[in-house]
Order: sequence, then structure tokens, then C-alpha cells
Amino acid sequence: KKDKKIASWIQEHDNRRPPYFLNLFYADRNGNLISSAGLSANISDRDYFKKIVEDGYETAVDDGSISRTTGKLVLHVARAVYNNRKECIGLIGGAVELTTLQKTVGNIKIGKTGYAFIINSNGEFISYPDEKLLLKRNDLSIAHSPENTVSYILRHQSGYVKTASVTGVPVSIAFEPIKGTPCILGISIPEAEVQD
Repeated sequence: KKDKKIASWIQEHDNRRPPYFLNLFYADRNGNLISSAGLSANISDRDYFKKIVEDGYETAVDDGSISRTTGKLVLHVARAVYNNRKECIGLIGGAVELTTLQKTVGNIKIGKTGYAFIINSNGEFISYPDEKLLLKRNDLSIAHSPENTVSYILRHQSGYVKTASVTGVPVSIAFEPIKGTPCILGISIPEAEVQD
């Protein structure tokens, strides 16, 4: 009965969700999820669920994954739901399709051919000009270093590095963490354009 009431509430409020969210969802403490599209799944093994229900975070954003209800590449954003005794009883959230994020970040142009990208805490691209690389890791080596570029970015979290693009072009990359997420925004510009 409680699940039907929650499902009804989510469906009624679906029209209030931001347009970039594919859907809204609620999951109880056991990970049983009900989406605004009427679909269900269990998410008890997902990191964002564990952060909220097991670790006590108030909000969580995941690293990007394949949605269990839509099959699409998504980024989940969730917030804890509390009862009157301030006990976490589950979470409510939404899924942003990575192609939506891709369009936003893809509009960032640096110089003539520079671009922006986002990697998650696993070093996988969640936004990159070539959509075939989404949720994949690219371990290009940094010139004169045994460390690869993605590992360097993950280890330093903020900074600047000279390396090569996936096509082998020498580039400079500046990178910073995105506050409140496990992600890092990078901006890549060819060395030839930096020197112009």
C-alpha cells in the first residue's frame, strides 16, 4: 500500500522534474526502486544508494552507469528521504542521460578545436566529444612519464598537464573537480593553438 502511494506521488509530480531528467524515482531502504515511468528495479548495489542509506550522506551523485529501468547511459542524482524521527527511509532522485550532459559540455569550445570533457572517479569519460568513449577509460601516456593522463588527473584532482589527445595531437589539459560530485571537468586545447 505504501509503495502504491509513493508511486502515485512520483507520477503526479513527474511534470515538475527538470527537463534534463529522464525520470524521477524513489527507492526504499532495501533498494526497491519505483520510477515515474512506472518501472521498478533494485538498486541496493549502486554506489549512490549505499552512500545515502549505508554511509549517511544527504545527497549523492554516481559515476555514471547504465540505467536498470531505461537501459540508457545516465548519471543518477539522489537525496535522502527522512521520516518524522529523522531516520533515513530511502531516497528520491532522478537520472540525467549522459547525452544531455554531453550536449551541454559539448557546447564548450576552447580556441579553434579545443574542447571540454568530464571523467568520473573511475577515470571513465561521462562527457567527451566522441560519444563512443562514454563510460570508457582512455589511458594515454603523458610524454616523458610512466603515468597515464587519466591516472594523473585522478591523483591530482586539480591542475594542468601536457599530453596527447586520443588522436595523438599534443595538447594541454587544465582540470578541476566538480563540487558535490565524484567528477572532474577537463579542458583540452592543442599545443599549436596555445602557442598562437
